[in-house]
Amino acid sequence: MAAGPEGVRDKALAHLLGDALGKIERFYGIVTRNSQANISATKRLEDAEWFALIGVIADAGNPRADGTPTSHRSFVIGKEASITPTKSGYLYCFANDAWGFYENNRGFVTLTVSRD
Repeated sequence: MAAGPEGVRDKALAHLLGDALGKIERFYGIVTRNSQANISATKRLEDAEWFALIGVIADAGNPRADGTPTSHRSFVIGKEASITPTKSGYLYCFANDAWGFYENNRGFVTLTVSRD
């Protein structure tokens, strides 16, 4: 299935199942107070479309006192985004697919990052 940087909203059985599991994942995360809970076959960023171009700025710093990592700043880039970082950090970008399901993805996008 072809997808642009804005991602796709389709009715493929695998995506419908992944979306349903994503709702369970979100509920489980609330119940366990684990904001990083992950269930296999769910999108990496549940609030974004399947295959949307996502950016993450790794600027969270050191882990908390109990050893859990602090969250990085994630955002949808899509066709275009204007982001002003508040701290320095590394920029990572990815297609919003499920962890462990990237092996069948093909193609590319071109991303331009500039300073204003």
